[in-house]
Amino acid sequence: MNKHTFAIAFISFYLAANSAFSVEPIKFMFESDTAGWEIPDWAESQKDCVGKFAQVSSAFSHNKSGKSLEIMANFPGNNWTQAIVEKKLDRDLTGYKEITAYVYAPKNAPTGFLQARVILTVGSWYFVESKSVTPLNKGKWVKVSAKLDVDDKNQSTYWKYSTKKEGMGLVENIDRIRKVAIRVEYNASTKNYGSPYKGPVYIDDITIE
Repeated sequence: MNKHTFAIAFISFYLAANSAFSVEPIKFMFESDTAGWEIPDWAESQKDCVGKFAQVSSAFSHNKSGKSLEIMANFPGNNWTQAIVEKKLDRDLTGYKEITAYVYAPKNAPTGFLQARVILTVGSWYFVESKSVTPLNKGKWVKVSAKLDVDDKNQSTYWKYSTKKEGMGLVENIDRIRKVAIRVEYNASTKNYGSPYKGPVYIDDITIE
């Protein structure tokens, strides 16, 4: 094999190897519909779930489409409550590094209590949530993210689980991601409460890459 042939063979191998490990970004921009994102049925029976409905809205947008996902919620302000939307995924996310989303709270939303995080349902329907929670800044789009490229040693740094039994973590189930969700929380209590807020929050540009 001459040098020219060897170089071509090496480049072909390199490109094939990288192609095998490359992943296409998964994006949700809400240009025309909710893309399957919805308030889950189970939330209706939970007292701390205060999201009423989700729909596409042109009131605010983070991207050029001019639209986003609007969640109407009724936060009482005197205890911890949540408004959650989720998407059925059923995907192998091996090779993906991060989930990001942009969340917007209107200017009339309460200050200092609203925050957001990423939630996953994995494997045999195990529930894991990002330890990283992002405070919302009213009147501004805020980036919310969660790390996917974790290993056995550091996954507990980034994710917490409803149960800590072996086999229920993200690493063990990265090839079976059932659902992905964004949860907006009103982080209040009876001792540390804010004003009630009955109104919308907005989510846009959800990306898995």
